[in-house]
Amino acid sequence: MILFSWWFPWWKADRDLITPICGNTDGVVGSIVIRNSVGAPTRVFYPADPSSVKGKKQTPMLRQGISMFVRGYMIMLLSQSTPSWMVTGLFWFIIPWLFTNPIAYAKLPRCFNDAEVKKGEIYPLLVFSHGLSGTGCEHGLMGVTLALRGYVVAFPHHSDLSSSLCEYVDPKTKETKRLLYKHPNFHNYDTELRQDQVEWRAKEVNEARAILLKHPQLGKVLDPANVVVGGFSFGGSTAGEVASQDGDKYRAAVFVDGWWKVNFPQYGIEVDLPKRLHVDKMFLPVIMFSSSEMYNIPNIREKQEVIKSQCPNSDARLMEGTCHGNFIDTTYWIPSCMSRFVNLSGQMIHPHKFYGKYIRMVADFMDKQCKVGVADERGEKAVQV
Repeated sequence: MILFSWWFPWWKADRDLITPICGNTDGVVGSIVIRNSVGAPTRVFYPADPSSVKGKKQTPMLRQGISMFVRGYMIMLLSQSTPSWMVTGLFWFIIPWLFTNPIAYAKLPRCFNDAEVKKGEIYPLLVFSHGLSGTGCEHGLMGVTLALRGYVVAFPHHSDLSSSLCEYVDPKTKETKRLLYKHPNFHNYDTELRQDQVEWRAKEVNEARAILLKHPQLGKVLDPANVVVGGFSFGGSTAGEVASQDGDKYRAAVFVDGWWKVNFPQYGIEVDLPKRLHVDKMFLPVIMFSSSEMYNIPNIREKQEVIKSQCPNSDARLMEGTCHGNFIDTTYWIPSCMSRFVNLSGQMIHPHKFYGKYIRMVADFMDKQCKVGVADERGEKAVQV
C-alpha cells in the first residue's frame, strides 16, 4: 500500500484529503496560468464545468516539471560551495533517476488544465504567497481542495529572487528566462533585503488580485468583496504586508507559520518582518497557524506574540507536535515514514491526517469570513446567484 500510494500520490490525496473535506462529489477543478506585468506566472485553481474536462490534460503537481524543480533547488543549495560546472554535471548525472521517480508523473486529483469555469455561482478568491525558496507548487493540493469547496485560489510564483527558480516571459522580447535564488552576503548583510522582497511580493499579490478580477472568464464569477490574502512562512510575512498596507481590498487573512523575524545572531542580524505590521495594527480577521518547531525558537516565538497583539481580530492556533514542513503538501509526495525521518513533518502525528485537519480549518475560516453558503450533502460550497 505504501508503494502504491507513493507511485500514485494523487490517488492517496484524493482518498485521504479531498474526499473527507469535499465529499464524494463529481465536482472538478480547472487550472490556468496567468502572467503579471514582469511576466512571472500565477497558477490559478477554480471550480470547473465537469462537461468541459473531456480531452483536457490532468494538471501536474509540479508546474515547471521535475527537472526544473530539482535544478532550481540544486543550484540554490550548492551554488555557494560548489563550482557551477560541478553542479551542472551532477544535475545531468541524476537526470535518469528524476524521470524514473513517480513524482515526475504525479497529477493533481480532479484537476484539469484549461477547463471551463463553472458558471451560475460567484466565488471568493484566495491569493496565497509561497515561502522562501518555494515555487507555489508546494500548495497545489490545497488549491484543488479549496476550489472544490467553492473558491478560486491563486498562487503567485514570486520574481523577487526568493524562489529557488522562477521562469518568466520577458514582456518585451517574449523570451522565457529564469530567475535564480539570491543568496544574502551574511558578512556584509543588506538589512533591507528581505523587507524589499516582501514589498515586491506584496505588489505581485495585489497584481494577481487585480488581474483575476478583470479576467475575461474568472472575473465574471469572482466576488471582489470577498478576497482573502494568505501565505506560508516568508509568504506569511508577505500576507502580513499586504493585509496591513492594503487591508481595504481584502476580507480576511491567513498567516501560516509566518517568518516574522530574520534572526542570525552569529552575524549580528536581527530584522523584523514585515516592518509595517510590527508598527501598525491590522484589524482584518486573521487566522494564524504556528508549528511547534517555529514556536519553540525563542526569538521567533517572541515575534509571533507581537504579531498576534498587532492583529486584535485574530484566531491564533499553535499546532502541537508539528514541523514547518507540515503545512506544505510535499508530505503527500513522499511516503509518510520518509517525511518523518527527514523531519519534514512531526514525528508523533501522521502528516496526511494533520494536513487534512489544517486545510479543513482554512476552509472553515474562509467559509465564516466570506459568508459562503451552507454545504450541501456532497460537501460543496458556493454562493448561488
